[in-house]
Amino acid sequence: MMKISSVFSRFLVVVTLLLAGLNAYAQNSFNVTLKLADEKTGEPVGFATVSLTLDGETEAAKYVLTDSEGVASITRVKKGTYLLKAEFMGYVTHEQEITVEKALDLGTINMKEDVEVLDAASVSAVGNPIVVKKDTIEYTASSFKTSDNDMLEDLLKKLPGVEVSSDGSITANGETISKIMVDGKEFFMDDPQLASKNLPANMVEKVKVVERKSEQAMFTGIDDGQEEFIIDLSIYKGMMDGWFGNAMAGGGHDAPDKGYYNDEHKFIDEGWRYQTGGIVGNFKDHSQLTLIVNANNTNNRGFNDLAGGMMGGMMGGGGMGGGMMAFLNTELKSGADLLLDICHFEERIKDADLIITGEGCIDRQSLMGKIPGKILQKGLTLDIPVIAIAGCVKDEELLLEAGFAGVYATRPDDMPLEEAMKREVAMECVYQTVNSLFRHGLHGFHGF
Repeated sequence: MMKISSVFSRFLVVVTLLLAGLNAYAQNSFNVTLKLADEKTGEPVGFATVSLTLDGETEAAKYVLTDSEGVASITRVKKGTYLLKAEFMGYVTHEQEITVEKALDLGTINMKEDVEVLDAASVSAVGNPIVVKKDTIEYTASSFKTSDNDMLEDLLKKLPGVEVSSDGSITANGETISKIMVDGKEFFMDDPQLASKNLPANMVEKVKVVERKSEQAMFTGIDDGQEEFIIDLSIYKGMMDGWFGNAMAGGGHDAPDKGYYNDEHKFIDEGWRYQTGGIVGNFKDHSQLTLIVNANNTNNRGFNDLAGGMMGGMMGGGGMGGGMMAFLNTELKSGADLLLDICHFEERIKDADLIITGEGCIDRQSLMGKIPGKILQKGLTLDIPVIAIAGCVKDEELLLEAGFAGVYATRPDDMPLEEAMKREVAMECVYQTVNSLFRHGLHGFHGF
């Protein structure tokens, strides 16, 4: 009892110290908010750069972009005296000294027009290194601290207005980035994550977020009203003269699952997991050579659907697919299409009244070259309804809009994932879902 009491007391002391530290940090850092507006019209000045430089320093300690309403909020600013700068193309740079001792609302700051309007406004070396040119926002990479081991994804996370989600997708000012280019050339087809997860951050000189017309509009010359957002990377000149690369490896064991490991399934023999991968590249002015290797038994592709990207390149007459077809007399097929052809899928379903497909977790990526998406296309072509049963369902509205007659999750919302992955529980969940579906959910399909 004394030991338990002693351990508990120490635990309370540690928690108290942590809370005290957090409280002290919170008391010494504050938010600074403001709004930028045109002095004459009162219109908000959106996407301007706002920076804070600590008194006596030469580099900005904090910087943000104003939103479309001209509002900026700089968070976790430590106590002290700062030089605040607000800069935007066509306006005189606004500077003022502020003292942060508590949360500070600077209200509306009126920006004066610059009589000598320039085509682009470059932020000075002391301030936020961002340039705004019409439909392009340009970031100077060296102004955002990264380590030698950081990838492009780590750099992007530090750029104001750019976000990288947990699944690796990239947005800039709320718009999805459709591809990443290197010095104006498309990097390895239409997979932004290939570049963001594999290109070293220290080879990037500038990051440009560009809004442009869709590929269809650029190809046909007819404006279809669609816009896309891309990232174009400028690489340091020296980096074009040699090779670059990145490699990783790791291993481990599944967490013990009570009831699974026994004399037949031994813990030491099963459940081992490994993951390894690497990239080697060489960029020149007129060519790009990239080799990417990924091997694992964790169901991690390491990047988005490669076959789908190859097909996209082939259909567009460019990329790796186009080169292979032009010079090697090659026919390219995605893995999903090849598998369905091998098993004569269309012939097997031609007289079917209903098609049921499934996946561990079905979401928007299931439509991007994966088996469920390909099966859906076949069903729609033959006018046969397709439903999907999966452990979990995401992006349900999008999946239904794509043509699925129904998508159903076997795992109840309140059931922990660890519980649902137990074999006996998973089998019961599947049985209950299918039983309920066939009893109550098929009255809307023809033939039932």
